[in-house]
Amino acid sequence: GYAFSLPTFTLMLQGQLMLGQSNIGFNPGEAPPGVLLDAQNISSLGLRADLSCLARLAEGVAVGLGFPLMKTFFLSGKVGGDFVLQRSQAIAWGGFVNMRLRKNAFVFSPKVGFFNDWKHYFASLDFQFHFY
Repeated sequence: GYAFSLPTFTLMLQGQLMLGQSNIGFNPGEAPPGVLLDAQNISSLGLRADLSCLARLAEGVAVGLGFPLMKTFFLSGKVGGDFVLQRSQAIAWGGFVNMRLRKNAFVFSPKVGFFNDWKHYFASLDFQFHFY
């Protein structure tokens, strides 16, 4: 990540690489008639970038808003029955509330936000240590 600080505000850019396993299926009773779809351990690879602007409230404390952008690649795999999941990709965007708490060389940055709509929400806590 990178942080550009002025006396009254900070601009932050952070990036992450994500590896994951996904499970795909329908909740009981929600599958369309005649469709049985269930998959486990479908691999995914993603890239995420967070851009945020924080206002400085006090020494070591800043709050602000941010905008995440995430690109996810789902790899192919057998889904169940005769269904096969083809390679696909998805782009997600959203917004979050961010806080930056700094004490000496330690930085904590909690975030709470959403992707695409209010049903896809997230909370995260970033921890950083600065060598200087």
